[in-house]
Amino acid sequence: MVKWIGLVVLGLMLSISVSSQESGTDCKGFFRWDVKTLTDRGGVDLLSAKISDSTLSQMVSVHQPEHLFILSKKDGRLPRFEVEKQVVKAVVLIMNVRIQRDMDMHLILKSPDSDQTMIGEIPDPDCRIFDSLPELKTAFSRARQQIVQVADQIKLTGKPVLVEITGIPFWDARHWWLRGCARNGRELHPVLSVKILP
Repeated sequence: MVKWIGLVVLGLMLSISVSSQESGTDCKGFFRWDVKTLTDRGGVDLLSAKISDSTLSQMVSVHQPEHLFILSKKDGRLPRFEVEKQVVKAVVLIMNVRIQRDMDMHLILKSPDSDQTMIGEIPDPDCRIFDSLPELKTAFSRARQQIVQVADQIKLTGKPVLVEITGIPFWDARHWWLRGCARNGRELHPVLSVKILP
């Protein structure tokens, strides 16, 4: 009986947690979150910045401006680095798509020419943080719709999808334990658009 009651309570807690995430009321991350979501000063301006051509190999070969520690409150509040004030476009393979606990759409990206990988992420446009920033809400909604098509194709074929991806290179703390993370901690965060290539 006690075991059954415990399972019911656990089920209720999980359903409350899931419903609060689905409503988008609380999907705020913590490590350099304003930079990741373009909600920092000047972040929205990057939506109209000039787009430069790049490759995944180029992005993951650059050295971090400084070593960042995931548990450091100081590092987690660092403002945008100069090299994060650019928008790049690259041809990559998308290997996997999933939703993170902070409700970001998490992509594993791979170079078409090597085994190098990195992470791409698209924030949840339903987060309250975007209620006063309709440009970001629109951009992230559009990007996530494009990724749904990619995810459907991966499910259908069981193979990675070749795309042209546009986003903003971001310095994260190194997540060496997570599959697909770049050795230098570089991510495309946020991803702004994805176009499936033949």
